[in-house]
Amino acid sequence: ANEYNLFLKNRRTYKYFDTGVVIPDDHRQLLIEASNLAPAQNCNKNFIPILVEDTPTKEWFLEHVFYMVERSAPGRSIPKEYQMGVGTASSVFVYLEANRNFPISGRQGAEGEIITEPDNGDIAIRNINLGMNMAFLANQAYMLGYDVGFVGCSRGVRNVFDTPELRDQLFDIFDQYGIREIADQFKLAPSYAVCVGRALPMDIGPAANKM
Repeated sequence: ANEYNLFLKNRRTYKYFDTGVVIPDDHRQLLIEASNLAPAQNCNKNFIPILVEDTPTKEWFLEHVFYMVERSAPGRSIPKEYQMGVGTASSVFVYLEANRNFPISGRQGAEGEIITEPDNGDIAIRNINLGMNMAFLANQAYMLGYDVGFVGCSRGVRNVFDTPELRDQLFDIFDQYGIREIADQFKLAPSYAVCVGRALPMDIGPAANKM
């Protein structure tokens, strides 16, 4: 316990990763299982994590979704601050938030119907469950000896859904994971990411505003 607390005191959230590192299959499976088995309030995970490892897809999410701009400067041309971990980490778990309620897994009513939470009630706890899932996934990554970056700013997602070409590209990605239909039904949108790999010092990583 003391060693773990010492680790927590000294850990960092990393921005840049060594693109040459490959996470072996057994470690990848442990990470996937950690994400699948993490607890959730009301036994309902109102989101879907997808594991992104191919470079073109990571770069698409980086370019079109995971960047920040100043909220206080509407209409001004200002540089994007890219969340570089999404483009450089070996494994990137992209979390897709549902904007409509999933049925609650394993719960049925008296007549055998599938139970769902009231719309507002379930959406309100979605981010709580999502945060717990990210924490359990990150903890598994730490125990396997990897570095982790957390990404929670996705200013581009609205632009993706407002731009037909980009929306079509996103749904092509959903097709690769076999979730196009459920993505459309429950209005899935990329929101957060957990980046896993071997970190690089910031002074040798690429400059965020030069992407």
